Amino acid sequence: MSYKFFINGEWRDGSGASFYSFDPSTGEEIWSGNSASKSDVEDAVGAARAAFLKWALTPIADLI
Repeated sequence: MSYKFFINGEWRDGSGASFYSFDPSTGEEIWSGNSASKSDVEDAVGAARAAFLKWALTPIADLI
């Protein structure tokens, strides 16, 4: 199983350091992925900020 981030409507791999998780009873790899880099976090925060601004300007009647 691979670990990904959902940023701005897309699943993507992190661009930070790689890491792995193993089942201690078998040694089998359970999942792996990359941590988020500073750039990944900046992209996620920017996307959230843009989505919030659009949502905040949407009339309540259009939200319900």
